[in-house]
Amino acid sequence: MNSLRTQMALIFAAILLVGTVLISLTSYANSRQLVVDTMGRQAMNIAEHARSVIDPVVFQSIVPEAGETEAYFALREKLNEIRETNGLKYLYTMRVVEEDGVPAYQYVVDGMPPDSDEASALGDIEDESNIDDSMAELFRTGEPQVGALDYTEEYGATLSAYLPIVDASGAVIGLVGADFDADDVYALLEKNKWNSVLIGVIVMLGSFAVIFIVANLLVRPLRSLIRSLGEVARGNLQVSVATTRKDEIGQLSVAFQQTVDELGRLIHTIQSNANVLNRSASDLHAHVQEAERSSREMNRSMEEIAAGSQTQLQLSVDTSRSIADVAGGVNRIAAASAEVAGISETTMREAEKGSAHIESVINQMSAIQETSETMRQMIDRLNAHSERIGEIADTIAAIASSTNILSLNAGIEASRAGESGKGFAVVAVEIRKLAAQASASSEQIAQTIETVRKDTRDAALSMERNLEEVEAGRRLAAEAGQAFQAILAAIRRTVSQFAEVSTTSEQLAAGAEKVSVTVNEVAEIAKQAAHHFEMAAGASMEEANRIGQIVQAIQDLKQMAVALEEHVKKFQV
Repeated sequence: MNSLRTQMALIFAAILLVGTVLISLTSYANSRQLVVDTMGRQAMNIAEHARSVIDPVVFQSIVPEAGETEAYFALREKLNEIRETNGLKYLYTMRVVEEDGVPAYQYVVDGMPPDSDEASALGDIEDESNIDDSMAELFRTGEPQVGALDYTEEYGATLSAYLPIVDASGAVIGLVGADFDADDVYALLEKNKWNSVLIGVIVMLGSFAVIFIVANLLVRPLRSLIRSLGEVARGNLQVSVATTRKDEIGQLSVAFQQTVDELGRLIHTIQSNANVLNRSASDLHAHVQEAERSSREMNRSMEEIAAGSQTQLQLSVDTSRSIADVAGGVNRIAAASAEVAGISETTMREAEKGSAHIESVINQMSAIQETSETMRQMIDRLNAHSERIGEIADTIAAIASSTNILSLNAGIEASRAGESGKGFAVVAVEIRKLAAQASASSEQIAQTIETVRKDTRDAALSMERNLEEVEAGRRLAAEAGQAFQAILAAIRRTVSQFAEVSTTSEQLAAGAEKVSVTVNEVAEIAKQAAHHFEMAAGASMEEANRIGQIVQAIQDLKQMAVALEEHVKKFQV
């Protein structure tokens, strides 16, 4: 029953069987009714002739109590003559009497020969099983009746016609029954019935064979399509369905081949895009890993710079304290000229220490400047990498959009294919999901790259300001070094020229105050630089974390690309 050919054959066979049975039954019923009508009219004419010879008054006088009178025999002879002349089986008269309050049908004159053993005697009551409903209908309505064509073992096939016998007032006093011998006709009808059944069986068998052959011709190309569709379901898109038919099956074959061709082109495009996506994801992953390494190196450099800034800050504080000590020494020289020599020697030693500190500050500021320049170059490279990553993210977004459009086209083509396209609809849905995930990942990458770009720009601006501040600190340190050189020269002159102690002491005091202010400014600048370097180190750490997120997102994108390739790899195009 799973075969369409068998189903078609059974359906048409059932229709033919029902049609054949209905035609046979209708033909048999019409033939039987035609025979009944024809024989009924003939029996009715004979019964009418028999009723014409019956005198109602004489009929009423023939009763069982009076016995078989001359009138009885005369009427019996006439009825027998009519029966034999017209070839009737039976011709008789009856009336209705009551027995124990129940109507009974009593024979009056039976038109059979006097010596016949089949004749019913005057007064015999007909058995209820032999009573025709038409008899009761005649006595009830007074209308002529034709009975059914019946067959019994006792009487054979008989068709009866009944005419009422009425008196002068029109009341029904009896009936004339004419039983037509229908054995030959009944046998012929039975024979025709079985012939109809036989013909119907032959026609049905022949029609079933023709239907089976036609169904096989119709189903054969469908089976070929089913086999081709099975190959497509297993991923083989290289199948080819050739047909020369112009009917619906041929149109179906052409549509199927077009669907397979379109699907092959679609899968080929998806495979190409999946390969491009995989390669782009790999390239992007390599670039981001390089950016991550650069970020880590920059982070380490920023940490080193921050540590150097802390050292510079501590040196600036120490220098400020040393300058304060110098200023105090100069004031003491001014207050106590007698101790100028000893104080000058102490001041000279302290000035030499301060000069050494200033040289250290200058060297440290130069090192900070070089480190800041290196960090600025690394930030520029990071910014360039970020730009490249943004371009790759845009490419991935475009590929994801194209893949999404291709998946929509695949879904449309699969829906056109109907049941055969369910497997392609599942692949189209999976491709659409992967395209949506790739698009979402590319958006996350774009957002993260934009954040990295902003942070990189901010870091670059901070580094530019840092460089300017470091340059200013370096200049101030240089000026402080020059001031210390002047202090040393003044101290030497003070040692050799005690006469100018007071004037020189005043100059030293003024220079010491200026140096103190300058060193305090240098300390404040170093403090700000340390703060900026700490902020830059924190931003660099956040940037490294963001790049790590980008690496994870790109890794997920690469996995999605690999999954997409695995989905479309089973198709052979």
